[in-house]
Amino acid sequence: MEIMAAQYALKLNKPVLGICRGCQLLNVAQGGTLYQDVNSQRENSFLHMQPAPRPEPTHYVNLGKDSRMAEMFHSERILTNSFHHQAIKDLAPGFKAVAHADNGVIEGFESSEHTFVMGIQFHPEMMWLQDEAMFKVATYFLDCVGVRPQR
Repeated sequence: MEIMAAQYALKLNKPVLGICRGCQLLNVAQGGTLYQDVNSQRENSFLHMQPAPRPEPTHYVNLGKDSRMAEMFHSERILTNSFHHQAIKDLAPGFKAVAHADNGVIEGFESSEHTFVMGIQFHPEMMWLQDEAMFKVATYFLDCVGVRPQR
C-alpha cells in the first residue's frame, strides 16, 4: 500500500520528502533496488546502524555541489547519524544521487523529473534539537512547497 501511495504522489507531482525508510520506499516505488543488509552485501562498509545515541552524528556525508541538499545545508560535507541496515543499491530512473557516505553508500537523492522529491537516508529529525543545520531540512521543505507554519 505504501508503494502505491508513493507512486500516486509522484504521478501527481506532489512534493515528497522521504527520510530513511521513506527514502528507500521512494526508490523501490520508482524501480530501484536495495541492499537488504548493506554491511554484509557491500565491501568497505562501516556500521550504518550506530550504537551511539540517536542525535549523535557518527559519519560524514558528501553532498553534490549543485544539489538542493548542498543548498539546504550550505555545505558539501555534513556529519550525520545512521540507523539503517538497508540502503539503495540501484537508484531508480529519474532520481539523481546527490549524497554519499565516505564508503560510497547513497545517502540522498533528488528527482530530476518532479518539482520536489528528495530522499534522505540519515535521520535529521533525530538531530534537530542539537543541530540547527538538521532543522533546515524541515524549513527548506516547507519553503520549497510554499507552506508557512502558523504561530
